[in-house]
Amino acid sequence: MSDTMPNTMLNIIAYRSLGSTNLQLKELAAQKELLSGTCLTTEEQWAGRGQRGSSWESETGKNLIFSVYYKLDLPIEWNFYLVEVAALSIKKVLDNYCKFISIKWPNDIYYKDKKIAGILIENDLQGKKISSSIMGIGLNVNQTSFISDAPNPISLIQILNKEINRQDILEKILKEMNLLVQQILTNKLNIHEQYNACLYRKNELRPYRDDGGEFLAEILEVDTEGFLHLKTDKNELRKYTFKEVKYLVL
Repeated sequence: MSDTMPNTMLNIIAYRSLGSTNLQLKELAAQKELLSGTCLTTEEQWAGRGQRGSSWESETGKNLIFSVYYKLDLPIEWNFYLVEVAALSIKKVLDNYCKFISIKWPNDIYYKDKKIAGILIENDLQGKKISSSIMGIGLNVNQTSFISDAPNPISLIQILNKEINRQDILEKILKEMNLLVQQILTNKLNIHEQYNACLYRKNELRPYRDDGGEFLAEILEVDTEGFLHLKTDKNELRKYTFKEVKYLVL
């Protein structure tokens, strides 16, 4: 097996409490050689963050907070495939628990119009290659109430009205993630088509806001560089990178 191929045996390092699973895993990788696919989990994270600084609320011992390390050798242009791998891994597993799971561009997982999981990916670059990646994930599992100003969180227990075995979900996600990482390492790239097929609001005329104001549009696709392509109700084609456009809920 190549040293970039994920380890088929699950290698999970568990903590009770720490600041950030991504940061802790990055520090461990700098100290010693980690197996590709190594996962670090915590019951409580007090300095975690989401994409571009957003925060993540999680009640101690109720949810899944974890990061996964992968040793890679990928072109830097394939950066967005790693976002797709993480998102699809969660989506595929949650599909076994409930309907109406989708991927909100670029890296949130939604149940209907509510957020159930978030992803933060940090890559290590060497020249024009991605040499390793740390995929950080927060998944709401057994938390019954949310008190932060996050606008639309939801958990599995709120959807299903019963507690869910967190370890079982974690192991299923890791197995799915390892499989998808192996696919991109062997150039089996239908992952992009799968991601687009799961997009939240795709082909629906819904409200958005950009620097020019509010407008109605439908999502056409996300391209391989991660840009969101919209078509407005006036048949204008628009392309956005993350944070350039805001989804509105009416």
